[in-house]
Order: sequence, then C-alpha cells, then structure tokens
Amino acid sequence: MWVLIHDLLHTRRDGAWHLKSSSYPKLRLAAQWLTDQCRMAGLTIRHDEAGPRGLRVLHAIKRPAHRHPSPGNDEDPDRS
Repeated sequence: MWVLIHDLLHTRRDGAWHLKSSSYPKLRLAAQWLTDQCRMAGLTIRHDEAGPRGLRVLHAIKRPAHRHPSPGNDEDPDRS
C-alpha cells in the first residue's frame, strides 16, 4: 500500500517565518509480512520491535554458510 507523506518545515529567518513543504510516496509494509519475507529468504531475525512514534526496527542477518570437512579430513572446520 502506498501512502503520500507530507513534510512541512517552518523556519524563522530574519525575524520572519518561512514554510517549506514537500511530499513523496512511501510504500507501507506490514511488519509481520516483512519479517516473514526475511525468514523465507533465509535470513535470521536478530531484533524486531516497535519504537517510538511508529518507527519499526528490524535487524536481519544472513545465516553463515555451513562448512563441511573435506573428505579424509577429521578436523572440525568450526574449531579454527
């Protein structure tokens, strides 16, 4: 779903107020949908929480590749 964001910035300069306005489209994603997409892409969710004023923090990382020992090598590759 797209929403239109409007920014209104009031500044005081030389004793007078000035208004600067702008707008831009923003894609609104459901938090659960985004975490599900990350998991389906093979990412691990490290942190997921709602912050102040609707800010959502999502920290996802790529899982480390699983390494297999070479044939004939009894060493554990994760113990280096």
